[in-house]
Amino acid sequence: MKRGRRFLAGFLSLIMVLSLCTAWPAPAWAAGGGTAVPLGDLWLTIRFGLPQTRQNVDGRGLTVTVSSEGEQAAASIPGGASSRNDFGAQISVTARNRDGVEMTTEQEIGYYDVRLSGLPAGGREYLVTVTGEGYAAFSATVKLADYSQHISISTTGSAFALGDLNGDGTALVQVNDYTVVFDGAVADADLQTAGATLLATDLAMGDSALFLVEEPAGFLARYGDKVDPAGTALWADYPKLAGLDAGSRPALDGMGADVPGQELLGPLTVLPARAAHAGTLDVLLG
Repeated sequence: MKRGRRFLAGFLSLIMVLSLCTAWPAPAWAAGGGTAVPLGDLWLTIRFGLPQTRQNVDGRGLTVTVSSEGEQAAASIPGGASSRNDFGAQISVTARNRDGVEMTTEQEIGYYDVRLSGLPAGGREYLVTVTGEGYAAFSATVKLADYSQHISISTTGSAFALGDLNGDGTALVQVNDYTVVFDGAVADADLQTAGATLLATDLAMGDSALFLVEEPAGFLARYGDKVDPAGTALWADYPKLAGLDAGSRPALDGMGADVPGQELLGPLTVLPARAAHAGTLDVLLG
């Protein structure tokens, strides 16, 4: 019976999930130069997958800017105050908890909803940008035809990456640990099912930028299309990774000496995810 293989998947926060919502009410219309101009809405959801307090998020100077044909509207978070609103749009900003309920006294934020209503539509294109201290700038272009659009960015990837939070030159990384047996008998069926499900979900959602694998053959046989074989190498062969302060693993029950983290990580195979943002891989691997 072979022991389970542990897969460590680390990723920098925030990937864009772009969805277009067409099931909206009929558009409004406004007169413009003697011609009726359809109006539409832009709805932006900013999700925070890693636990963050609202106070922390609100202190990062988040700003949503929408621009088109030389005109612009900008909304600051929190509050929705606009430093410029050439469109005369109605702007609302709502903080919600993880259950989607508008926040009152809670500390941990789930997401922000930002809505700009009454934008000229009729096929007009808008550049939407989101900036904030400690985040990589996000931008996307959307077209308002005769309906409104919804953009969602969340803390499960890298397009709006939460990186260097305090300017000290370091970036936040989350590590997920999955136990999956590819060959041989399974000692713990529940653990196997849980690990396989979590790993499959991670791969399907494109959450992780790197997979650290003890024995890559079984992983590649099943998920080879999800990683980039050109970047496959041992942890120890990536100078940036090998130079990290990986701490140490305490000796078990006081037996033997502590094991340096780099000694444990060095033999692992690094498999870059195909879905990973190039900027994220550059931060992690150099």
